[in-house]
Amino acid sequence: YQRIRVQYTYSDDSGRTWNNAAGKKLPLPLRADTTGDENATTINLPSERGVSISSLLATASHVHVAYWSTSANCLKYVRLNRATGSIEKNVALKENGLLMHTSFVEDAAGQRLFLLGEKQRAAGSFVIGLQMSTDAGDTWTPVPVDNPRLSQHGGYFATTSYPSLTADGAIMGMTTDFKKPDQRSDVDPVWFKFQLPVKP
Repeated sequence: YQRIRVQYTYSDDSGRTWNNAAGKKLPLPLRADTTGDENATTINLPSERGVSISSLLATASHVHVAYWSTSANCLKYVRLNRATGSIEKNVALKENGLLMHTSFVEDAAGQRLFLLGEKQRAAGSFVIGLQMSTDAGDTWTPVPVDNPRLSQHGGYFATTSYPSLTADGAIMGMTTDFKKPDQRSDVDPVWFKFQLPVKP
């Protein structure tokens, strides 16, 4: 879990070729050991103990990264310039209550960015939490989750698939339902859908 250097590449042809953040094609094979590939875009996260990448989303102009910091005991958010890989924003999301397992979702117009994940309600009790940004990650505000089962049941933990935004303005995804907090082998997959607020 000690990761302070993350490398970013992307493919727009189903993995046949790979590019760095600036769009330069990289020679294959990519180096995937602890030193990384010298041609990839390197993201230098702040040096701290226990860094675990939670989720990553590349948009037209930015790369958004959420990671859990054990030393800070909270979720952190980093926004990078996609062309250069330089860090534009690095903040602790202590106030939003989201934990380690999160996923980013962007609307089709690129005007709203969502961060979805588990949120602790009480000891051993988790619900789904959702944050929204309308300024490319500069600020985040909570969004009520209007699915009663997700907001009332205390066993949910860990969104396990990348959620998607539907044409009718809802978020769909999957999470796991731990029937008993102390028995993690007894779980059910749960598909969810909840409506997002109407865009102003």
